[in-house]
Amino acid sequence: MAVKSSTDILIFISHTTQDKLYFQKLKVHLQPLLPGNETQLWSFQEDTSLGKIREQEIAEHLQSAQIILLLVSPDYLADEECAEQMQEVLKRASSKPRQMYIIPIKLRPCNLDKYDLKDLVILPRDGTPMSQLSDLDEAMQSIADEISKFVQQIREVKSTNKISSKALKPPTLRPFELINSGPLKLINPYVGLQPFNSQDANHFFGRKNLGQKVLEELQNALKDRGIHNQGSRLLAIIGASGVGKSSLVHAGVLPALKRGALPGSGSWLILNTVYPGSDPFEKTANVLRPHLSFPLPTKWLEESEHALVTFANNILQTYRQQQVMHIVLVIDQFEDVFTQITDERRRKFIQLLTTAAKEENGSLIILLLLRADFYGQLIESAAYSLIDKHHVNVLTMSEEEQREAIVEPAKLPDVQVTFEDGMVDLLLKDMRGQKNALPWLQYILWRLFEECEDRHITRAVYEQIGKLEGTIALYADKVYLEKLPSDRHREGTRKLFLTLGPISDTDHTIIARHGMVRSDAERLLGEDGQLIMQETIDILLNQRLLSADLGAT
Repeated sequence: MAVKSSTDILIFISHTTQDKLYFQKLKVHLQPLLPGNETQLWSFQEDTSLGKIREQEIAEHLQSAQIILLLVSPDYLADEECAEQMQEVLKRASSKPRQMYIIPIKLRPCNLDKYDLKDLVILPRDGTPMSQLSDLDEAMQSIADEISKFVQQIREVKSTNKISSKALKPPTLRPFELINSGPLKLINPYVGLQPFNSQDANHFFGRKNLGQKVLEELQNALKDRGIHNQGSRLLAIIGASGVGKSSLVHAGVLPALKRGALPGSGSWLILNTVYPGSDPFEKTANVLRPHLSFPLPTKWLEESEHALVTFANNILQTYRQQQVMHIVLVIDQFEDVFTQITDERRRKFIQLLTTAAKEENGSLIILLLLRADFYGQLIESAAYSLIDKHHVNVLTMSEEEQREAIVEPAKLPDVQVTFEDGMVDLLLKDMRGQKNALPWLQYILWRLFEECEDRHITRAVYEQIGKLEGTIALYADKVYLEKLPSDRHREGTRKLFLTLGPISDTDHTIIARHGMVRSDAERLLGEDGQLIMQETIDILLNQRLLSADLGAT
């Protein structure tokens, strides 16, 4: 199939016959997203099966294609023809004076360390192989949407007749940048009060050193065989509420593992995160079920402390062709285990985890994210002997880290915003001494981005939204009126903040500077109001209006 004319957009799809199912699904999702007859999809593997391919024809299509999709997998990399073709594509892209967009799509876990892909955006963006996603059609649709937008950009450039297909800019190897100077749809890189997740990894800055420390500690845990050759593959991430534990792991550590930051970690299986809530056994079972070769009744996890070991081994067998060596299980908000279940169920759940973490030559790696004010309870648990050896304390961001979190996302091609001189320093000054610094900084930046004009954040806009204190006050008003479920909860809030000491003149638009022991705070409404105060404190913690740390037990 030859390229019809210079107005055609050719998408070259490279894949192996073993991955034909993925190719067919992608083709189905791409077809309706590529309107008109000026866009062509071409696959050399598909044509090979029909006996139509010639070496010269491959070369012609590679030369003509504006977009090249590499559907990578262990089979793809093991296929000599595919591997050579990928290397040739990378070589041509770096030497040709013509724009070529190369987009690797990671179908199954595989190690890409030896390939020079550092300047490429690999899809899915968070590094999770397609085979590990629960809804393949949804994932393919997301990728097709990304490619469709890029096709539209190329079509718009061609339609203006400002440049021809032979006069595009030299290759950047970054598939989602514009190929002309036209406007790019801006993305707000600041996440507000919500934690960063894997989809935000490209916009996550300020925690590089801490992320590296977590990776080093994880590597130490894997090397530490302990007594009787027992590993201790359990690492605790501990910090005050709002300090950024979840963001660090989900937007920093896990994407780094998927990129191969530790030896072989690019092929590790990273399970969906467990949030224990009131039933940690059921939540864990839900995460395991998509990867098991048999049905999993929740009671199995609760009845046997070795169940997690058994299931991890079964998952390894399921993924043996992908050469998965380790399985990563993240348990966020582990403090729920100390507040929402009985002592006996807590003992069983912790025993389940520690048994798996200590299994000789085991595959399961467990990351626990724990609020620091529950460290005392953790000390008294069976997990402490492991966590005492391998844990990382997450502290409030330094001013240098905060500056990086402000400035670096603004430089990205899909952001492109600037700050008025002195604006960044003013933000940092106002943030000094602020509890929950990361979420509040992100919230202020999110508001500034939404309100600014001409991609320029100014002091005037900052003052218009009330600066830091005014923004927090407005948000606290909203929480007080909409998130607290009763007048009794609001009464508890007033008493709590009056006891802690406000930074504003009203009863409820406040955030505390001073601390108190939680057990004392829970008694502010008397014995009959203790449950109300517990609920109130948890709401205020979740809404970032309180911070709890080691000194607030």
